[in-house]
Amino acid sequence: MTIQPQKRPPRPKMEFSLQNDQFKGLLWQILVIGIAVAVILYLWSNAIHNLSVRRISTGFAFLRREAGMPITDTWIAYSPRDTYLWAFIVGIANTLRVAAIGIVLATILGTLIGIARLSANFLLSRLAAVYVETLRDIPLLLQVLFWYVLMQGLPPARGAWKPVAGIFLSNRGLVVPGIPLEETQFAIIGLAVLGFAAFWWIRRQLIAKQVADGQPRRIWPYGVLLVILPWTEHWTDNSLLLASPALRTFISNGFVRGLASGLGMVDLWLGFWTAIHYHESPQ
Repeated sequence: MTIQPQKRPPRPKMEFSLQNDQFKGLLWQILVIGIAVAVILYLWSNAIHNLSVRRISTGFAFLRREAGMPITDTWIAYSPRDTYLWAFIVGIANTLRVAAIGIVLATILGTLIGIARLSANFLLSRLAAVYVETLRDIPLLLQVLFWYVLMQGLPPARGAWKPVAGIFLSNRGLVVPGIPLEETQFAIIGLAVLGFAAFWWIRRQLIAKQVADGQPRRIWPYGVLLVILPWTEHWTDNSLLLASPALRTFISNGFVRGLASGLGMVDLWLGFWTAIHYHESPQ
């Protein structure tokens, strides 16, 4: 038994009569589109006439002219002698850079605030709730205008505020010292990563021993040692470094000393956090 496909009913023909609703709808659409096209043509012709009277040329030929305007913060090489087209490309690159940094920072900030909102700590949870409820109900454009007006109230660049040596705050923004990524800086970053990994391993080992025998293991003495030791003579004047002057110079750098003390502060925080949140398992 074969089933024949059903044929579609024939489409009804539209009657060209004002009594037909479909025909009247088509007329209204043509009328509205015609009015819109007429308004656009009028504005276009008016603009062309005014530009010709004032001898203002149109087109994109200006993109090949010299820009003559400075762009201070760029990742792409730029000078005021470059063309408007290159300045436009540099502006797009800066916009993409700011957007990428903003997306990453907003994701991190949103995640941390979301975790804080669900925290069992009453104060932290309430502060996160106030932050979320306040900023969520304020339009983004109004926030941008608020920060813009606030920035305009700051002093000019020559009279910038200096809250800390090397940091300047003015109506042009916040300027902080930059750290060039060279061989020494990569060594410091590697040292910091190695230090955090060592603290994480020590902390896991001490917690495992504490869970095994029930005897508390203190991690904070390691932190106190790292906070104080870099600023003493034993940090550089020891038998391990006396044979290597280059390593001794690197270790005696103030930034390396501060980094070691910072790792000690992290260690202290981990020790206090473990002591507060550790719960002895029931026997």
